Amino acid sequence: MTTTPVDAIRISAHRFNIPVNECDVVDKPNLYSFRELWSKWMKWYESAPEEPHSVQHQIHLMLFNDLVYRTVASARTDQRIPLASQNGALSFLLDSGFIATQILAILRLLDKGNNVISLFRLLKDVRHHRKKITREVYVSGDGTPYDPAAWVKHADQDDPMTTIFGLHAPGNGKWIMALHLHETFDRLSGVSADKRSRSDVISESFFKELEHWLSSPSIRDFNDLRNKFIAHAADSFERDGTVWKGINLSQLDEVQKTIVKVERILIDEVLSFRVGRENTPRPPLGMYQNLASPFATLSSVENMYRRWDELAEERNRWGSDALTELLQSCGASRVN
Repeated sequence: MTTTPVDAIRISAHRFNIPVNECDVVDKPNLYSFRELWSKWMKWYESAPEEPHSVQHQIHLMLFNDLVYRTVASARTDQRIPLASQNGALSFLLDSGFIATQILAILRLLDKGNNVISLFRLLKDVRHHRKKITREVYVSGDGTPYDPAAWVKHADQDDPMTTIFGLHAPGNGKWIMALHLHETFDRLSGVSADKRSRSDVISESFFKELEHWLSSPSIRDFNDLRNKFIAHAADSFERDGTVWKGINLSQLDEVQKTIVKVERILIDEVLSFRVGRENTPRPPLGMYQNLASPFATLSSVENMYRRWDELAEERNRWGSDALTELLQSCGASRVN
Protein backbone atom coordinates (compact mmCIF):
# COMPACT_ATOMS: atom_id res chain seq x y z
CA MET A 1 0.00 0.00 0.00
CA THR A 2 1.27 3.47 -0.76
CA THR A 3 0.16 5.33 2.38
CA THR A 4 0.95 3.49 5.59
CA PRO A 5 1.78 4.56 9.14
CA VAL A 6 5.36 3.49 8.49
CA ASP A 7 6.28 5.66 5.54
CA ALA A 8 3.61 8.37 5.37
CA ILE A 9 4.47 12.06 5.52
CA ARG A 10 1.87 14.35 7.04
CA ILE A 11 0.75 16.45 4.08
CA SER A 12 -1.15 18.98 6.18
CA ALA A 13 1.82 19.95 8.38
CA HIS A 14 2.51 23.16 6.43
CA ARG A 15 -1.08 24.21 5.69
CA PHE A 16 -1.05 27.31 7.89
CA ASN A 17 2.31 28.91 7.14
CA ILE A 18 0.80 32.39 6.93
CA PRO A 19 0.70 34.01 10.41
CA VAL A 20 -2.76 34.71 11.82
CA ASN A 21 -2.17 38.47 11.90
CA GLU A 22 -1.56 38.46 8.13
CA CYS A 23 -4.83 36.69 7.32
CA ASP A 24 -7.90 38.61 6.14
CA VAL A 25 -9.91 37.45 9.16
CA VAL A 26 -11.60 39.83 11.59
CA ASP A 27 -12.02 37.39 14.49
CA LYS A 28 -8.36 36.50 15.04
CA PRO A 29 -8.93 34.56 18.33
CA ASN A 30 -11.40 32.32 16.53
CA LEU A 31 -8.84 31.66 13.79
CA TYR A 32 -6.29 30.56 16.40
CA SER A 33 -8.89 28.15 17.86
CA PHE A 34 -9.84 26.84 14.43
CA ARG A 35 -6.22 26.17 13.47
CA GLU A 36 -5.67 24.18 16.67
CA LEU A 37 -8.82 22.15 16.06
CA TRP A 38 -7.98 21.59 12.40
CA SER A 39 -4.52 20.30 13.32
CA LYS A 40 -6.06 17.91 15.86
CA TRP A 41 -8.58 16.64 13.31
CA MET A 42 -5.85 16.07 10.74
CA LYS A 43 -3.84 14.08 13.28
CA TRP A 44 -6.84 11.81 13.67
CA TYR A 45 -7.41 11.62 9.93
CA GLU A 46 -4.08 11.60 8.11
CA SER A 47 -1.76 8.58 7.91
CA ALA A 48 1.45 9.24 9.81
CA PRO A 49 4.08 7.20 11.67
CA GLU A 50 2.94 8.39 15.09
CA GLU A 51 -0.71 7.41 14.59
CA PRO A 52 -1.30 3.79 13.45
CA HIS A 53 -5.09 4.12 13.83
CA SER A 54 -5.66 7.18 11.65
CA VAL A 55 -9.00 7.27 9.83
CA GLN A 56 -7.27 7.38 6.45
CA HIS A 57 -5.21 4.28 7.25
CA GLN A 58 -8.26 2.43 8.58
CA ILE A 59 -10.17 3.11 5.35
CA HIS A 60 -7.19 2.12 3.21
CA LEU A 61 -6.79 -1.12 5.15
CA MET A 62 -10.52 -1.92 4.96
CA LEU A 63 -10.56 -1.45 1.18
CA PHE A 64 -7.19 -3.13 0.64
CA ASN A 65 -8.29 -6.28 2.48
CA ASP A 66 -11.58 -6.24 0.59
CA LEU A 67 -9.88 -6.05 -2.80
CA VAL A 68 -7.34 -8.75 -1.89
CA TYR A 69 -10.12 -11.11 -0.81
CA ARG A 70 -12.32 -10.53 -3.85
CA THR A 71 -9.48 -10.87 -6.34
CA VAL A 72 -8.01 -13.98 -4.72
CA ALA A 73 -11.44 -15.60 -4.25
CA SER A 74 -12.26 -15.00 -7.93
CA ALA A 75 -9.79 -17.79 -8.81
CA ARG A 76 -12.33 -20.32 -7.51
CA THR A 77 -14.62 -19.72 -10.47
CA ASP A 78 -12.25 -21.36 -12.96
CA GLN A 79 -13.62 -24.93 -13.13
CA ARG A 80 -11.47 -26.19 -16.00
CA ILE A 81 -8.99 -27.95 -13.72
CA PRO A 82 -8.81 -28.73 -9.98
CA LEU A 83 -7.29 -25.77 -8.13
CA ALA A 84 -6.07 -25.27 -4.58
CA SER A 85 -8.24 -22.14 -4.43
CA GLN A 86 -11.32 -24.39 -4.57
CA ASN A 87 -10.35 -26.36 -1.46
CA GLY A 88 -13.11 -26.25 1.13
CA ALA A 89 -10.87 -25.72 4.16
CA LEU A 90 -8.99 -22.87 2.47
CA SER A 91 -12.24 -21.28 1.30
CA PHE A 92 -13.65 -21.49 4.82
CA LEU A 93 -10.61 -19.73 6.28
CA LEU A 94 -10.70 -17.00 3.62
CA ASP A 95 -14.44 -16.41 3.88
CA SER A 96 -14.74 -16.43 7.66
CA GLY A 97 -11.65 -14.26 8.07
CA PHE A 98 -12.92 -11.81 5.46
CA ILE A 99 -16.34 -11.45 7.06
CA ALA A 100 -14.92 -10.91 10.53
CA THR A 101 -12.23 -8.42 9.50
CA GLN A 102 -14.60 -6.38 7.32
CA ILE A 103 -17.29 -6.09 9.98
CA LEU A 104 -14.71 -5.15 12.61
CA ALA A 105 -13.02 -2.64 10.27
CA ILE A 106 -16.33 -0.96 9.44
CA LEU A 107 -17.52 -0.77 13.03
CA ARG A 108 -14.16 0.50 14.26
CA LEU A 109 -14.58 3.41 11.83
CA LEU A 110 -18.08 3.98 13.20
CA ASP A 111 -17.15 3.61 16.88
CA LYS A 112 -18.91 6.36 18.87
CA GLY A 113 -16.50 6.26 21.82
CA ASN A 114 -14.72 9.35 23.10
CA ASN A 115 -11.35 7.63 23.51
CA VAL A 116 -10.96 6.12 20.04
CA ILE A 117 -9.96 7.33 16.60
CA SER A 118 -12.88 6.76 14.27
CA LEU A 119 -14.67 8.47 11.41
CA PHE A 120 -17.76 8.88 13.58
CA ARG A 121 -15.84 10.51 16.42
CA LEU A 122 -14.18 12.87 13.94
CA LEU A 123 -17.56 13.80 12.50
CA LYS A 124 -19.02 14.26 15.97
CA ASP A 125 -16.15 16.48 17.10
CA VAL A 126 -16.28 18.66 14.00
CA ARG A 127 -20.05 19.02 14.48
CA HIS A 128 -19.53 19.97 18.13
CA HIS A 129 -17.13 22.77 17.08
CA ARG A 130 -18.95 23.74 13.88
CA LYS A 131 -19.35 27.37 15.02
CA LYS A 132 -15.57 27.71 14.89
CA ILE A 133 -15.71 27.03 11.15
CA THR A 134 -16.97 30.44 10.10
CA ARG A 135 -16.99 31.56 6.50
CA GLU A 136 -14.03 33.89 7.03
CA VAL A 137 -11.75 31.25 8.55
CA TYR A 138 -12.91 28.75 5.91
CA VAL A 139 -11.98 31.11 3.08
CA SER A 140 -9.09 33.14 4.52
CA GLY A 141 -7.74 31.14 7.45
CA ASP A 142 -4.62 30.18 5.51
CA GLY A 143 -3.93 33.55 3.88
CA THR A 144 -6.33 33.36 0.95
CA PRO A 145 -7.99 36.77 0.36
CA TYR A 146 -11.58 37.00 1.59
CA ASP A 147 -13.05 39.06 -1.25
CA PRO A 148 -12.58 37.46 -4.70
CA ALA A 149 -13.69 40.72 -6.34
CA ALA A 150 -10.59 42.44 -4.96
CA TRP A 151 -8.59 41.00 -7.86
CA VAL A 152 -9.59 44.08 -9.87
CA LYS A 153 -7.56 46.35 -7.57
CA HIS A 154 -4.42 44.32 -8.16
CA ALA A 155 -4.82 43.46 -11.83
CA ASP A 156 -2.93 45.16 -14.65
CA GLN A 157 -5.83 46.60 -16.60
CA ASP A 158 -3.60 47.12 -19.65
CA ASP A 159 -2.76 43.42 -19.79
CA PRO A 160 -4.72 41.83 -22.70
CA MET A 161 -5.01 38.61 -20.66
CA THR A 162 -6.94 40.56 -18.03
CA THR A 163 -9.22 41.97 -20.74
CA ILE A 164 -9.87 38.53 -22.19
CA PHE A 165 -10.11 36.33 -19.11
CA GLY A 166 -10.99 38.73 -16.27
CA LEU A 167 -10.82 37.00 -12.90
CA HIS A 168 -9.55 33.82 -14.57
CA ALA A 169 -6.52 35.52 -16.08
CA PRO A 170 -3.11 34.06 -15.20
CA GLY A 171 -1.85 35.23 -11.82
CA ASN A 172 -5.26 35.44 -10.18
CA GLY A 173 -5.09 32.01 -8.60
CA LYS A 174 -5.64 33.13 -5.00
CA TRP A 175 -8.77 35.10 -5.90
CA ILE A 176 -10.10 32.19 -7.94
CA MET A 177 -9.51 30.01 -4.89
CA ALA A 178 -11.41 32.53 -2.73
CA LEU A 179 -14.35 32.41 -5.13
CA HIS A 180 -14.36 28.61 -5.12
CA LEU A 181 -14.24 28.47 -1.31
CA HIS A 182 -17.10 30.96 -1.00
CA GLU A 183 -19.22 28.95 -3.43
CA THR A 184 -18.49 25.73 -1.54
CA PHE A 185 -19.33 27.37 1.78
CA ASP A 186 -22.59 28.67 0.29
CA ARG A 187 -23.59 25.04 -0.24
CA LEU A 188 -22.41 23.92 3.20
CA SER A 189 -24.13 26.75 5.07
CA GLY A 190 -27.24 27.08 2.94
CA VAL A 191 -26.58 30.83 2.60
CA SER A 192 -27.02 32.40 -0.83
CA ALA A 193 -24.21 34.44 -2.38
CA ASP A 194 -26.06 37.75 -1.96
CA LYS A 195 -26.44 37.19 1.81
CA ARG A 196 -22.90 36.10 2.69
CA SER A 197 -21.49 37.09 6.06
CA ARG A 198 -18.08 36.50 7.61
CA SER A 199 -19.81 34.83 10.58
CA ASP A 200 -21.78 32.26 8.53
CA VAL A 201 -21.42 28.67 9.79
CA ILE A 202 -22.24 25.24 8.39
CA SER A 203 -25.83 24.25 9.13
CA GLU A 204 -26.60 21.77 11.92
CA SER A 205 -28.86 19.78 9.57
CA PHE A 206 -25.85 19.11 7.32
CA PHE A 207 -24.08 17.21 10.11
CA LYS A 208 -27.27 15.46 11.22
CA GLU A 209 -27.71 14.06 7.75
CA LEU A 210 -24.14 12.76 7.65
CA GLU A 211 -24.71 10.99 10.98
CA HIS A 212 -27.96 9.61 9.55
CA TRP A 213 -25.98 8.17 6.63
CA LEU A 214 -23.81 6.33 9.15
CA SER A 215 -26.79 4.63 10.77
CA SER A 216 -28.28 2.89 7.73
CA PRO A 217 -30.12 -0.48 8.02
CA SER A 218 -27.09 -2.29 6.59
CA ILE A 219 -24.81 -0.74 9.19
CA ARG A 220 -27.25 -1.77 11.92
CA ASP A 221 -27.23 -5.32 10.52
CA PHE A 222 -23.42 -5.39 10.67
CA ASN A 223 -23.55 -4.13 14.24
CA ASP A 224 -25.91 -6.98 15.18
CA LEU A 225 -23.61 -9.56 13.59
CA ARG A 226 -20.60 -8.12 15.40
CA ASN A 227 -22.31 -7.99 18.79
CA LYS A 228 -24.13 -11.32 18.62
CA PHE A 229 -21.80 -13.57 16.63
CA ILE A 230 -18.29 -12.15 16.16
CA ALA A 231 -17.21 -10.06 19.16
CA HIS A 232 -19.63 -11.79 21.57
CA ALA A 233 -21.30 -15.22 21.73
CA ALA A 234 -24.78 -13.92 22.52
CA ASP A 235 -27.25 -16.32 24.14
CA SER A 236 -30.66 -17.06 22.61
CA PHE A 237 -32.35 -14.28 24.60
CA GLU A 238 -29.83 -11.70 23.45
CA ARG A 239 -29.93 -12.95 19.84
CA ASP A 240 -33.71 -12.50 19.88
CA GLY A 241 -34.22 -14.48 16.69
CA THR A 242 -31.22 -13.06 14.85
CA VAL A 243 -29.75 -15.76 12.59
CA TRP A 244 -26.18 -15.88 11.32
CA LYS A 245 -26.35 -15.26 7.59
CA GLY A 246 -22.95 -13.78 6.81
CA ILE A 247 -22.81 -10.66 4.71
CA ASN A 248 -23.89 -9.84 1.19
CA LEU A 249 -21.20 -8.28 -1.01
CA SER A 250 -23.62 -5.70 -2.41
CA GLN A 251 -24.53 -4.74 1.17
CA LEU A 252 -20.83 -4.45 1.98
CA ASP A 253 -20.32 -2.23 -1.09
CA GLU A 254 -23.12 0.03 0.12
CA VAL A 255 -21.62 0.46 3.59
CA GLN A 256 -18.07 1.00 2.32
CA LYS A 257 -19.31 3.56 -0.19
CA THR A 258 -21.19 5.43 2.55
CA ILE A 259 -18.06 5.55 4.72
CA VAL A 260 -15.96 6.88 1.83
CA LYS A 261 -18.60 9.50 0.93
CA VAL A 262 -18.82 10.77 4.49
CA GLU A 263 -15.02 10.84 4.77
CA ARG A 264 -14.65 12.84 1.55
CA ILE A 265 -17.41 15.31 2.41
CA LEU A 266 -16.01 15.85 5.89
CA ILE A 267 -12.33 16.08 4.93
CA ASP A 268 -12.43 17.60 1.44
CA GLU A 269 -15.43 19.90 1.77
CA VAL A 270 -15.98 20.75 5.44
CA LEU A 271 -12.29 20.81 6.42
CA SER A 272 -11.07 21.78 2.91
CA PHE A 273 -8.14 19.35 2.85
CA ARG A 274 -7.23 20.25 -0.78
CA VAL A 275 -5.08 17.15 -1.40
CA GLY A 276 -5.89 14.78 -4.27
CA ARG A 277 -5.71 11.08 -3.34
CA GLU A 278 -7.18 7.70 -4.19
CA ASN A 279 -9.71 5.86 -2.05
CA THR A 280 -7.73 2.64 -2.29
CA PRO A 281 -3.97 2.18 -1.86
CA ARG A 282 -1.92 0.89 -4.76
CA PRO A 283 -1.20 -2.86 -4.65
CA PRO A 284 2.32 -3.88 -3.60
CA LEU A 285 4.59 -5.11 -6.38
CA GLY A 286 4.31 -8.85 -6.87
CA MET A 287 1.18 -9.12 -4.73
CA TYR A 288 -0.05 -12.19 -6.64
CA GLN A 289 3.39 -13.66 -7.26
CA ASN A 290 3.56 -17.49 -7.08
CA LEU A 291 -0.21 -17.92 -6.83
CA ALA A 292 -0.08 -19.80 -10.15
CA SER A 293 2.31 -22.31 -8.56
CA PRO A 294 1.09 -25.50 -6.82
CA PHE A 295 -0.08 -24.86 -3.27
CA ALA A 296 1.59 -27.99 -1.87
CA THR A 297 3.32 -31.20 -2.95
CA LEU A 298 1.75 -34.63 -2.51
CA SER A 299 4.07 -35.38 0.40
CA SER A 300 3.15 -32.04 2.00
CA VAL A 301 -0.53 -32.96 1.81
CA GLU A 302 0.22 -36.28 3.50
CA ASN A 303 2.11 -34.37 6.20
CA MET A 304 -0.91 -32.11 6.67
CA TYR A 305 -3.08 -35.11 7.57
CA ARG A 306 -0.41 -36.39 9.98
CA ARG A 307 -0.02 -32.94 11.53
CA TRP A 308 -3.78 -32.70 12.00
CA ASP A 309 -3.76 -36.01 13.91
CA GLU A 310 -0.86 -34.86 16.09
CA LEU A 311 -2.49 -31.54 16.96
CA ALA A 312 -5.92 -33.11 17.52
CA GLU A 313 -4.47 -35.78 19.82
CA GLU A 314 -2.64 -33.13 21.85
CA ARG A 315 -5.76 -30.99 22.23
CA ASN A 316 -7.96 -33.96 23.09
CA ARG A 317 -5.70 -34.59 26.10
CA TRP A 318 -5.97 -31.01 27.38
CA GLY A 319 -8.95 -31.72 29.65
CA SER A 320 -8.04 -35.17 30.90
CA ASP A 321 -6.16 -34.10 34.06
CA ALA A 322 -7.82 -30.74 34.55
CA LEU A 323 -9.44 -31.59 37.90
CA THR A 324 -6.21 -33.00 39.35
CA GLU A 325 -4.34 -29.89 38.21
CA LEU A 326 -6.98 -27.63 39.75
CA LEU A 327 -6.87 -29.44 43.10
CA GLN A 328 -3.09 -29.26 43.15
CA SER A 329 -3.27 -25.53 42.36
CA CYS A 330 -5.83 -25.02 45.14
CA GLY A 331 -3.57 -26.85 47.59
CA ALA A 332 -0.60 -24.72 46.65
CA SER A 333 -2.70 -21.58 47.08
CA ARG A 334 -3.80 -22.64 50.57
CA VAL A 335 -0.17 -23.29 51.56
CA ASN A 336 0.87 -19.88 50.26
